[in-house]
Amino acid sequence: MKTILRVFGAIVLLCLVALAALKWGTAPLDWRQSFAGEACCVDITHAGGLLDGAAYTNSLEALDQNYRSGRRIFEVDLALTADGAIVLAHDWEAYGGAAPDRTAFLAGGDLTRLDFKAFVAWIAGTCADCRIVTDVKFDFWRFWDAYRATVPAAMQEAQFVLQTYDFATAHAMAARAPRQPQILTLYLLESVTTEDFTALAPLNSLLAVTMPLDRVPFLAGAARATAGKPVFAHGYPWTMRSDLILRLARAFGVTGFYKD
Repeated sequence: MKTILRVFGAIVLLCLVALAALKWGTAPLDWRQSFAGEACCVDITHAGGLLDGAAYTNSLEALDQNYRSGRRIFEVDLALTADGAIVLAHDWEAYGGAAPDRTAFLAGGDLTRLDFKAFVAWIAGTCADCRIVTDVKFDFWRFWDAYRATVPAAMQEAQFVLQTYDFATAHAMAARAPRQPQILTLYLLESVTTEDFTALAPLNSLLAVTMPLDRVPFLAGAARATAGKPVFAHGYPWTMRSDLILRLARAFGVTGFYKD
């Protein structure tokens, strides 16, 4: 309930500020399938994208459907099964909150579920012109080791953008792999300071800072001004499908959205 109230509060604030500035009605939302450039708006297909209206499936069917529609930037959720396999999954609610083993996960449901190796094969075979944004739901450095072992070197810098989840990890990533693109996402951080953002400015591999929609009015300006990085936003699927809400976020300088 607290999160929902924060979202609605942020939306109200977005409306007031944007209406006062008279920006929301004129800012164009010209969607692009590339991180290059500064104009709005980068279209990031969230959790593999909607599949006939269903969100967060991370399924092969969702990936194929959205690829056929012309989308080329895919964010996917990566979780760890009970036996240590990395698979495309947002959470384990369908399993009572407990991770299944790999075999049970891949066999479950009517949709085609993927482990990380199968996903990398899909990219190579179907989506060679795509960029992939990772959302890792377990220890980042454990994923990093598996990522380096699984993804061909030629694909790593050219196609993958790794999300990091705190400032220390963002800096450590930049030190370990200066050419590996990354996005710092703030959804796990309780507090952020201007000094934190300022320290991001030298990280050339950092493509953007992304944050929940309800934090945009409070943090987007500081991120853009002190880090000098583009700001992206994500939220509930219904909020990210609202043209009005996205236009309001534009008034705060957001130039990319995790849609769906």
